[in-house]
Amino acid sequence: MDALRTRDGQTIPYEHKRGRCHRDENKQPQAWESDRLQILAYAYLLESAFGITIKEGRIRYHADNVLVHVPVDDARRASVREAIQQARTLRQSTHRPPVIDNERLCARCSLAPVCLPEEARLAHDKEWQPIRLFPEDDERQVISCPDNRLR
Repeated sequence: MDALRTRDGQTIPYEHKRGRCHRDENKQPQAWESDRLQILAYAYLLESAFGITIKEGRIRYHADNVLVHVPVDDARRASVREAIQQARTLRQSTHRPPVIDNERLCARCSLAPVCLPEEARLAHDKEWQPIRLFPEDDERQVISCPDNRLR
């Protein structure tokens, strides 16, 4: 988590995001589902580790200068436990989860080099035209000094 603050006697985990928040049908700022689960998981971890109750988490979306409050209740704690169980099941499986349909999300994902979404999509659809996530091969040659010292 990016920050842990105490306000009015309550411990509040904070997460900072560079991007924009999600907007509902009324254009009200909301947390993205993955961000909501992340802050809830931090709250769950704090509750488990320190025996305290977390009432909310907060996510700051810097591109919009928006602070989203995420309430922590029993239903949301249950969603974290379910996500943990799904992660454990995936960890034991020899099959990887499917690649997300929205390929544009992969362009900024730190896991793209591990997940290899372009390769997965191409394996399922030979006609698919990939967006380039990684630089094309570089054919230039590197020139080095014989004794590896710059002169």
